[in-house]
Formats: sequence, C-alpha cells, structure tokens
Amino acid sequence: MLHVDGGARGAPGPAAIACVIEDATGLRLADHAEAIGLATAAEAEDRALLAGLTRAHELGLARVTARSDSRLLIGHVNGERHIRSTRLVALEADIADPADASRHRLLRVDPGQR
Repeated sequence: MLHVDGGARGAPGPAAIACVIEDATGLRLADHAEAIGLATAAEAEDRALLAGLTRAHELGLARVTARSDSRLLIGHVNGERHIRSTRLVALEADIADPADASRHRLLRVDPGQR
C-alpha cells in the first residue's frame, strides 16, 4: 500500500510531499518527505504520487495500490477529470508511464484521511 500526500500554502506557495509504502501486513517498507519549493497543492499531490511510485519501483514492487485524500489527483490519474494545467500534464505523463510495471495501481480516496 502506498499512501501519498502533498500540500502547498498558496497557489503556488511553499510546498511539501510525503509518501509511505507498507506491505500487506502494515509493515513500513519505506517513507519519504521533502519540501519541494514553490508549487500548487495539485502539483504537490502529483509529485507525492510520483515519488512514491518511483520508490516502489526501486523496491521491486510489481503492483502498487495507492491511497490519496486528493479527489483531483485520483480523478486525473483515473481519467475521470480533464487536466487543465500544462504543468500537471507533464507530471501526469510521468505517473502514467506504461513502461514501468510498478505503476499499475488502483487509486482511491482514503476516508480516514478526510
């Protein structure tokens, strides 16, 4: 399970990302958090997912289920919402890279994070 979150103070403003990867028993395999400079909240959410998927790939995980509290991120990745921001288009292309098998995922809003 990959848990991701990102946020920003402003649009854009100072932003940060975080992700945690757990196995099926809940054992933490990896975590990451960092300030990413100026970004929008949507960009931070996308970058958190990308960082988590990259780390999952580095760990050799073939399939990842990701959870996010961002309905916008989930809608974009699942093709349910149109991406209007050119800055998000590039991030979404990296997230959807079909050459990376670790990027097969089911995204959903985690009600515990709302």
